[in-house]
Amino acid sequence: MEAKDNVKRLTNTLVESAACPSGRPNVIVWDDKVKGLGVRINAAGTVRTYLLQYRVKGTRQERQIKIGRHNDPWRIDQARAKAMALKVEMLDGVDPVVRDQQKVEADRAAAVLTEAQTITLRQVMEHYVQHQRTRHGALRAASIRDIERHVTVNLADWADEPVASIKRDACIERFDAISESSPSQAAQCFANLRALLNHARDMFETDDGEYPLLAVNPVQRMFKKRKPKPEKPRDTRVPLDRVRAVWAMLEKRRAAARTVDDRTSADWVSFMLLTGTRKTESGSLLWSNVDFEAGTFHLPGDVVKNHNGITLPMSTPLRALLKSRRELPEPSEKVAERRRAERSSEYVFPSWGRLGYITDADATMQAVSEVAGTRVTIHDLRRTFVDVCAQVGVSADRERLLTNHISGDVHARHYANSKQALTADVEAIAKWITAEV
Repeated sequence: MEAKDNVKRLTNTLVESAACPSGRPNVIVWDDKVKGLGVRINAAGTVRTYLLQYRVKGTRQERQIKIGRHNDPWRIDQARAKAMALKVEMLDGVDPVVRDQQKVEADRAAAVLTEAQTITLRQVMEHYVQHQRTRHGALRAASIRDIERHVTVNLADWADEPVASIKRDACIERFDAISESSPSQAAQCFANLRALLNHARDMFETDDGEYPLLAVNPVQRMFKKRKPKPEKPRDTRVPLDRVRAVWAMLEKRRAAARTVDDRTSADWVSFMLLTGTRKTESGSLLWSNVDFEAGTFHLPGDVVKNHNGITLPMSTPLRALLKSRRELPEPSEKVAERRRAERSSEYVFPSWGRLGYITDADATMQAVSEVAGTRVTIHDLRRTFVDVCAQVGVSADRERLLTNHISGDVHARHYANSKQALTADVEAIAKWITAEV
């Protein structure tokens, strides 16, 4: 602390006329009326700040506390009054610096508590999809779409209400209501809600590990009362004796397609039947990930369900299908503008939808179901592909590789992964599927 050897009776005139000696960064002129009160003047004489230097009673702590700038709004009489008030506190053993720090912390805690009690489910969701990270990185687009759908559809009336108002009994009631039409959707909805509420709790966790928001996750409590029904294993697929008929029908639809959308839909379903790829993996396939020279296509980790990016060989029919899409003839003038937009797309199977790539093929799948003699979904094509793998003698290890099912078996992962063998396998699969009926 600076020695008080420059003591004068401070007046407004003196404060305004005092100057800092040359060569010094600042000077303090002390008041002879109120001990410890001073005014600091900077080297340029442009800033004059009142301060109090005093010791807190009962401690060895001497504080230098800023009061404020002269004329902004402080005048000498106001500065003296403030200095006296601070000294009274310090003589009572109160440290104004510590007191102010505690007030700031208390105000901050109160603001956090207010935010915690008012933050809405929609706001939590927006924070979650932006900041949540998995061991593979950011959330996948498909996961974000599922979360947004459940919040804005199944939980629409909760979306703009505080998450603090979500209670266990309300969760049970909503879970039961959704379960009536779709137990699997109810389980998915509340698994996502549980994750969102856990995220909300973590957003406001205190330094000492306390949770001012949702001390206990209400969905977690709900699951003690309502266990999600285990989803029955799905076993639908195209019967093996109808696979070739389905392929023949798809070939006819591709050849006779009247619109770009019809052609894209038939091509996409044909692609999945030949490869066993999942809906989003194939639908979002980029031309930049198709290598005609190498005869491969690549599924990057950010679109694959298990995040395991993989490059797979193309069979001869698959190569022909993709080349035909790459080399589509020029369209008529009526649809020229739309076709040019689609042909310039980065996606192999583009769409005018929000995502830019195809996500459904209802009409084509209806035709597949009619030929198959049973209702067939897009994912059933993947099970059909596995059936064909077994039919042509593809080993279990290589079938897992072709369907990108990660195996924990060392032999399967490091030894049964011959590229030549996989190429032979996809050729055998495609030959069987495309054989004449």
